[in-house]
Amino acid sequence: MKIYLDDERPTPDGWTRCFWPDEVINLLHTENVSEVSLDHDLGDDDRGTGYDVLLWIEEAVLTRGYTPPKLSVHSANISARQKMESAIETIEKFIRTPTDFSRHQDKGQFLISWGGTAPAAYIPKPGVELELKDSAHISNFYELGDETALGVDYSWQCYRQEFLEAGWRRSLHPQPMAIWDLTTGKRQLYLEGHHLGTVYGAELLAGGKLITWGRDYLGRVWDRRTGKCLDVMPLPLFADAASGKAVLSNHNFGKLEHSEKQRYVDNRHLPAPDVQVDWIVVPEGEQHSFKCRVENRLDQNQVKRWVPTVNSSNGHCMERIKDITGAEASYSTWSLLDDGRLFGGGTTYGTSGYIYVWDGLYDLRILHAGRASINLEITGEVAPNVVETQEPLGIDDFDTYRFKV
Repeated sequence: MKIYLDDERPTPDGWTRCFWPDEVINLLHTENVSEVSLDHDLGDDDRGTGYDVLLWIEEAVLTRGYTPPKLSVHSANISARQKMESAIETIEKFIRTPTDFSRHQDKGQFLISWGGTAPAAYIPKPGVELELKDSAHISNFYELGDETALGVDYSWQCYRQEFLEAGWRRSLHPQPMAIWDLTTGKRQLYLEGHHLGTVYGAELLAGGKLITWGRDYLGRVWDRRTGKCLDVMPLPLFADAASGKAVLSNHNFGKLEHSEKQRYVDNRHLPAPDVQVDWIVVPEGEQHSFKCRVENRLDQNQVKRWVPTVNSSNGHCMERIKDITGAEASYSTWSLLDDGRLFGGGTTYGTSGYIYVWDGLYDLRILHAGRASINLEITGEVAPNVVETQEPLGIDDFDTYRFKV
């Protein structure tokens, strides 16, 4: 496909006409574009100019190793034309610059760039580096055992439409999960969907299925061939060996034998909580929810309800919610709501943005504040079944989020 961005000139034969920058960017997302010719002045500078398309391409090239189509300018605005041609030269320079893997993080057989500044690499054997195309935005890879790997983006929140409409950063990929061929370095396909939290594992199952799981305590089943999401399920509960009381643990799920994961996906043979993820895009904004209810919870007695006691708010909760991974757990804030539910989560590195409300058995709520960062603070229960979190903006300024739980 060849794209012609212009508001007045006739469209050349064989080209697809666009009137606004966002139309061009949406088509670039499809990655079926071979050439783009840009005008600058489009009649409404508030909506954008052809230069905005080049800014988007430059960001994509720098942050995720995007390979752009052939670029040209047909604007009659001399100063704008010079600026746009200079931008194209800069983009071409970035493309020609060899990848420097010295600034990458070593994650097993993968090298991941710091801050998404360069494509990742796969190390099949010592001394060999295979660049993974269009992968700079990837924070982690999971080998699938068939000479492919699942790559997962740094964050999920920029992909929700309501976040974008509220003015959040523009997404570089509508789909943050994709599969790469580890023999060629090329991306094969995107998964059509995403987790509502950090992804912690992936594994191929029988029948061409792929399962992924993450901090949202949800498992997602995908068609490995098409990338379509076939099923969403809550991760199972586990029993503490000493007490038999319910434990939330996505790591325990990851450690299950392959046959056990297959059996859980096929017939849900382990008990599981009902999961609800709630998020607020902007302070005082609407509270959105995603619910995942258990369809056929089996009657069993190996997992018992956690009954809170007066002295069990701190420390004890970490025995129930095992792996808020990467957290400086001792610095996390935990308390009890008036109705006895556990309320807490990370306020430091590794757990930023995820607050958990759990009854100790079958009711799990996961809260996410829109602008949450590593400095997220938990105010506590400010009214019956209403909890408050704050995000510091400066020394004395805060964004405040109130969740109904």
